[in-house]
Amino acid sequence: MVRAAWTYELPETGSSAENLDDYEACTAEGAHAGIVTGLVARDGELYVLVDAGRMPPLTHRRLAVSLDDVAEVDHDALVVRLAVDRGRLEDAALALDPAKARHGPGAEAMRVQKLPAGLGASATPGGGGPVEPASSFVAIATVALSTYALLVVVAIWSARGLAGWGHAAFALPALLALLGFAVSGYRLYREPHVGHHARTAR
Repeated sequence: MVRAAWTYELPETGSSAENLDDYEACTAEGAHAGIVTGLVARDGELYVLVDAGRMPPLTHRRLAVSLDDVAEVDHDALVVRLAVDRGRLEDAALALDPAKARHGPGAEAMRVQKLPAGLGASATPGGGGPVEPASSFVAIATVALSTYALLVVVAIWSARGLAGWGHAAFALPALLALLGFAVSGYRLYREPHVGHHARTAR
């Protein structure tokens, strides 16, 4: 993969998402490729910036994908579909140096404030927006089950008492709650656009 030598602009810390920020990037075969962190322009070329790191914000693997390699932008699902598959993505994209990121103006590749023609949001009446994924329901269900399980254990403890290994019953609601939080964390990474209503239209 070719490494870009230029600096690039990222959103300022705490700023609202705009344009393609936080869209999910998918390869041509529909596989998750990362999270879009913006659209930048340099020397007349447009690039979609994708954070393909496995554990953001702990690790980053930032890529710049030419707009020519973008097949479609689905504003209803908040997905950027690439024209290349996962195998060709390594050859098509440029690797970005995390040290060359600039949160704000002053970068060589500057953020595009207005989407070019053809990439703007469609004005379809009654557009429903992104569909709530199954992971959201799993997270809610596991947290609800953990609360119910805790109430059951406490009720049994109050009525009959717990002795010895019986205290291990408290581990069940704790494990369910942990599972719910884990699924929520996964959703925030893989589906950050779900429940996001503060997008700034440009």
